[in-house]
Amino acid sequence: MTSPSIFAYAEGLGLGQKNADGTVFKPAQVEQLYMAHSEELEKFLSARTHSKELVEVIMQEIYLKLMAIPDLAVIKNPSAYLNRLANNLFIDHYRQQQRLQQHFHEQPVDDCEFIEPSPSLPEQIHYEQLLAAYQQALSELPGYVQQIVRLYHIDGLTHLEIARKIGKSTSWVEKSITRALLHCRQKIGDIDY
Repeated sequence: MTSPSIFAYAEGLGLGQKNADGTVFKPAQVEQLYMAHSEELEKFLSARTHSKELVEVIMQEIYLKLMAIPDLAVIKNPSAYLNRLANNLFIDHYRQQQRLQQHFHEQPVDDCEFIEPSPSLPEQIHYEQLLAAYQQALSELPGYVQQIVRLYHIDGLTHLEIARKIGKSTSWVEKSITRALLHCRQKIGDIDY
């Protein structure tokens, strides 16, 4: 059974039809570009990261970056562009990990005071409203997408583990998670974080 294209779903939601500057966005171009280079990018990232989870995260970021480009025609050499983008995102993740490790190594654990701050009443209300908005946005999605989001974000399963569990391809799982992210971004875009 063939799964519906994420881009067909995005078009149905009104996502990606026109950009803010009025240019027409063609989701099929993004899908074609992403699918044509995804295997190459996964190999490229796997050789650098040795972490399936990080490869999945960076692949999602690449996909979302492509979705944000108003006109893909400006990319003259897609393979070089995507490899550079993947490498830059990998470097960003590496630097973030270095900063976290440096921060935790600068202060001995004995000197740390572990206090979990409780949010103020306005913060509690804000986060409860934000949670309710996310729950509402997710409830509008098909049940299988809700299940995949729960398995990924709450249960902490990888794309591969989810794919094996539900009997679908990893690519299908990635697209389903991205579909949920796009839907939530559209529905909750007006809320301040």
